Amino acid sequence: MEAAGILPENLVLVDRDIQVMRYVNEHKYLSTRQIYEAFWPESPERNGAGRQRLEKLEQAGYVKKYSPSGKLPMLFIVRKNCIETLKEKGWDYEFKELNEVDESMVEHNLKLFHIRKIFEAMGVKEWITERVFRSQETTRLWFPDAV
Repeated sequence: MEAAGILPENLVLVDRDIQVMRYVNEHKYLSTRQIYEAFWPESPERNGAGRQRLEKLEQAGYVKKYSPSGKLPMLFIVRKNCIETLKEKGWDYEFKELNEVDESMVEHNLKLFHIRKIFEAMGVKEWITERVFRSQETTRLWFPDAV
């Protein structure tokens, strides 16, 4: 894949890239603002390092922009290269690449990521999203938003 001259094998992934992809995968999607604030808090949104890095990840086929309808923000979802990379780390959970997003759940899911970041700031690092929990637990009849 050569969107703008960046091939996946030419892009050297750093720990932050892996964490961005992991969180996007675990939550199905994240807004661009959430990604910038969580991973590049000191960088300006419109022309900063976060935007540039996301563009490179997108060009290399790791993530993809998803434009929901209405008043919902621009989202990023994972692509095949991301899933393969996360699988090598043991973080793929057998999830597949999304083609569509259930827009009725976007605000709810984005709020859950915000809550996750609050807990992480308080030192609580063990967080399992409902999506991950469902992929691992098959005997429950109900599932919490996160554990």
